[in-house]
Amino acid sequence: MILSDDTIRELMANGELILDGNPENARYGSYRFTAAKLYHGGQDGKVVDFSQVTAPHEDVIKPGEYVWVRMAEQVCLPLNLTAFWWQTNNLSRKGLVLMNMSIVEPGYKGPLSCLFVNFSQLPISINIGQPLAKLVFMKLDRDSVSPFRNNQRSGITFDEYDHEIHTEALQRPTTFLQVTEEVTKQFGLLEQKRIEAIKDIEEENKKLLEENKKAFEQNIPSAIRKSVALAASALAFLIIVSAATPWIQSLFRNDLDKYVIGAVRSEFANRVLFQGTVASEQAEHQQRELLQKLEVLEVRLKALENPKKP
Repeated sequence: MILSDDTIRELMANGELILDGNPENARYGSYRFTAAKLYHGGQDGKVVDFSQVTAPHEDVIKPGEYVWVRMAEQVCLPLNLTAFWWQTNNLSRKGLVLMNMSIVEPGYKGPLSCLFVNFSQLPISINIGQPLAKLVFMKLDRDSVSPFRNNQRSGITFDEYDHEIHTEALQRPTTFLQVTEEVTKQFGLLEQKRIEAIKDIEEENKKLLEENKKAFEQNIPSAIRKSVALAASALAFLIIVSAATPWIQSLFRNDLDKYVIGAVRSEFANRVLFQGTVASEQAEHQQRELLQKLEVLEVRLKALENPKKP
């Protein structure tokens, strides 16, 4: 049977279950514990005491970091009760995992602690008075015949308990399985290799630029000479073509003139011969037509001999 909120408060009022606890923390069928001291893992791990007047109002757990948290309350279980030590859902959703979830045995009297590891990628804050873990109490069918008080740890004080968990924290790495230190180391090596690679690339590019610059400077004179030679050849060709065009035209024009004049005269002679074989009226009419056509041909011939300039 799990104890209800009211039962937990009644037992607390009788000096059982939770000593010096806050009855308001008994809710939802459990009692919620708050932090008193925090011990960070590693030789240089800091200690945060929320009970001191000058203490900060919160402590930050970095990604991958270990932290031991001693609770502000003490537990005092009778022989017919046991309890499950669980973490709150709020912290588990953020990635802060309680590593020492367990059972608190009947007859135990003393402080409790949480061993947390931040498995998220972001820092997680723990504040004064914030619920960190809870006990769910269950009643046994009879009293335990081997209660925890038979162990020498039963009735341990806060100072003794703090000394034990602080010693444990100092002997442990700063982060879980030293993952953070290894990751940081690997990132450092990768960063160093990245810087070296960039430097090598820059030096190689600088070397290639120098080589290309030298090759370009060496090829400039020959490139200029080739360009000038091509330009001069093109210019000479244009001059020759421009100068030779009238001469070529005159050669073809003389032959053309001779051909046209010869054709006109041959046609005229044929027509004159034709005149003697027909009647005189018809001959005169044809003679006029021939003279008109001859005039047209002479006009065209003159046009060919003196072409208009563009």
